[in-house]
Amino acid sequence: MKVIQVACEFAPFVKVGGLADVIPSLLEYLPKIGIETRLLIPAYPKLREIAQDVTEVQHDLPWLSLEKAKLGDYTTYLFDWKDGRCLPDNPYEMSQETIATLCWVAAHLYKIDPSWTPDVVHCHDWQTALAAAYLAAIDDPCKPRSVLTIHNLIYQGLYPADSFKSLGLPDHFWSMNGLEYYGNLSFLKGGIYFADAITTVSPTYAQEIQKNGFGMEGLLETKKESLFGILNGVDSSLWSPETDPQIEHTYTAETIKNRKKNKVSLQKELGLPCDEDAFLWCVVSRVSHEKGIRLILNSLSRLPGQGILLLNDASADSSIFIPTELPDTVKIYRGLNERLARRLFSSAVLFLMPSYSEPCGLTQLYAMKYGAVPLVRPVGGLKDTIVPCSFLSDSPQEDIGLGNGFYLWDDHYFVDVVWSAFHLWQDSPKKWNAIQKNGMMADYSWEEAALKYQHVYQL
Repeated sequence: MKVIQVACEFAPFVKVGGLADVIPSLLEYLPKIGIETRLLIPAYPKLREIAQDVTEVQHDLPWLSLEKAKLGDYTTYLFDWKDGRCLPDNPYEMSQETIATLCWVAAHLYKIDPSWTPDVVHCHDWQTALAAAYLAAIDDPCKPRSVLTIHNLIYQGLYPADSFKSLGLPDHFWSMNGLEYYGNLSFLKGGIYFADAITTVSPTYAQEIQKNGFGMEGLLETKKESLFGILNGVDSSLWSPETDPQIEHTYTAETIKNRKKNKVSLQKELGLPCDEDAFLWCVVSRVSHEKGIRLILNSLSRLPGQGILLLNDASADSSIFIPTELPDTVKIYRGLNERLARRLFSSAVLFLMPSYSEPCGLTQLYAMKYGAVPLVRPVGGLKDTIVPCSFLSDSPQEDIGLGNGFYLWDDHYFVDVVWSAFHLWQDSPKKWNAIQKNGMMADYSWEEAALKYQHVYQL
């Protein structure tokens, strides 16, 4: 079986959210179960810098530049315009024309490069969802099937209705049974309607969006027989505190005390009081309402211990004010900094992720892997991955079972819940250590996820 992954992000070079981490993992793990997998992605300047073995794919489309290259170990098609217009490095800055044309190329790749014909075109999020519509418009029994993964339903690829004509799709595709969405054009809705199969990145999210689908719940409910929730995994070869070269002191669940050395090193570098016994909480997140960032920012002066926030504002919600005057015990850093993120995971006691909506979430998995205990809201993938523990410090250590984190049920109790975690950490270190070890040893592997994708591809 051959599958082409079509995406606009690829970690660590072009990254806005968790989608960027998923793509290389699929390229790595699907071939291990016999699925030949390639990637189609815009030829961002950052990717051109690292591409190797670049060859031009021969075709008769005068406007298309399509090159086959190696990005690391992965065979990749780099899409670009022939006329020399420059693609931005940020996927969210690409024009509608560029995004739609990428999707057209994805649907027609089996004709453009007949030397490698995919059985499945796997689209990711709204930027590539339109490929499913273009495939539906092709009258050819030999065309590939389409699979669409919804990484976040909030982002729907909305454009004015009159731009539909520029897509070159059949006129009857413009209807409620197609790309029309409350008078606008939606790339994501078109992908959902026309895809042969749909996946989301956690089982709970697959159920949630059929009830609250941001206006698409009715359509998703009708597609429930072909809608699957597949939990994202963690690539242990890339995310392991035992071997991570980007943290100063490596450790395992049995040598977890080494995390204190990382904490002191980070405190010293970032200008916080150096204290290996300090209660350090952290946040690694995009700046958006759905992530609960406003709740955290409004509570900074009332939280215990020290706090470090790493906020990726590449696609920031402009309505969220990020303060510049902070308590002496809090630091905020803006931008994408994977090394700092890894150092936070390897140093922090508590990881805050009070998302209102979370399709899967990867950062809570990374935090657990590195021994930072997550505090989350039980939604989407957070509910699927976090087993809540009791805050009672006098409950026996044996009673924690598989507990690996804490739940927040109501905004009004956010500060109280953080303080409860602080008191548990302070009063019952053995229980806290057991919770840490549960998280570090939990198995959220890509091997299992790859097998589930194989099942969807074969339907």
